[in-house]
Amino acid sequence: MANSNKRVKEYETVHHLVSRIAHRVYFLKEDERKDFLEIVRRAAEFTGIRLIGWCVMGNHFHVLAYLPSSEPVDEDEILRRYGILKGKTAAANMETAFADWRKDEADGERRVAVWLDGQRSRMYSIASFMKIVKQWFSVEYNKRNAHKGTLWEAAYFDRVVARNIEDLAVCLGYIHLNPIRAAETDRFDGYLWSSYSAFCKGDPTALSGMRFVYGEDKPLEEIRDMHEGILETLLEKEKLRRAEEIARR
Repeated sequence: MANSNKRVKEYETVHHLVSRIAHRVYFLKEDERKDFLEIVRRAAEFTGIRLIGWCVMGNHFHVLAYLPSSEPVDEDEILRRYGILKGKTAAANMETAFADWRKDEADGERRVAVWLDGQRSRMYSIASFMKIVKQWFSVEYNKRNAHKGTLWEAAYFDRVVARNIEDLAVCLGYIHLNPIRAAETDRFDGYLWSSYSAFCKGDPTALSGMRFVYGEDKPLEEIRDMHEGILETLLEKEKLRRAEEIARR
């Protein structure tokens, strides 16, 4: 596995991200997969990363994400994103803290600027996105389950995917086939914690991700047909591979 934290990332790139539970244990039950996806969405909004697709399994997860160019982020936008990540109360508390700090004319603006710069440094970064997701979920999981010690494997897989329909569609199809490979479902849209199921139900983030892959202006029905064609092709290849493996034994 490649550890993304040790590599500088170029902007305007697509990343296939995978991380596994330590020792490959199946810790993620249904409610936890739902909670995990909520953290993924909030972390993406905070960091400015665009989610293209995802699939959360019992012992690992896949995310396909686009890292856009870094943009200037002013105070209001930072507080908005902070509120999405931490909650509206946390953002309101920071606004109150800013007002209190600014009463100190000598040092108040510097304190505000230091805090804002600290938040900016966490944005537009794949490493920061993964750190937020994994650490935040670990804290919540350990709290609810009286779990101690490491939850995730330290390293995570990060592969840059070429920005063309074929490569993106195949990668996303591979991600969406995970539940079928694991016998969690026998339908492409039958797994609740997959972005393809979310797409079929009209989830805006999943719709946006599929349009990123297949074209912003294509009709949704055409996108669905194209993607299911990819899924069927990949599934046939998987069946052939397994048959050949059995024959070798």
